[in-house]
Amino acid sequence: MEVYQDVKDFATAQLVSTRNIHFGLFNDWFAGGLNLQIEHHLFPTMPRHQLRKAAKYVEPFCAKHGIAYEYVGWCEGTAKVVARLKEIAALA
Repeated sequence: MEVYQDVKDFATAQLVSTRNIHFGLFNDWFAGGLNLQIEHHLFPTMPRHQLRKAAKYVEPFCAKHGIAYEYVGWCEGTAKVVARLKEIAALA
């Protein structure tokens, strides 16, 4: 995700630097809710079983205000992380 240098408000900073990973209900439990990183970062004290409910409000809010809300599958998310690590390693 984006690594930013400029000052951003709290919500924007959380939204541009995190992504959600679609796992399914069993894997939501297995991941402890941490696959819903956007909501977890926006509401860090919210119980994990409420994160999916919060997502129903956060995603439309982002769409309304033109803020990227990234929600990808596990394979795509992992591929993006590996690609980003490769980019960073090439700079070293």
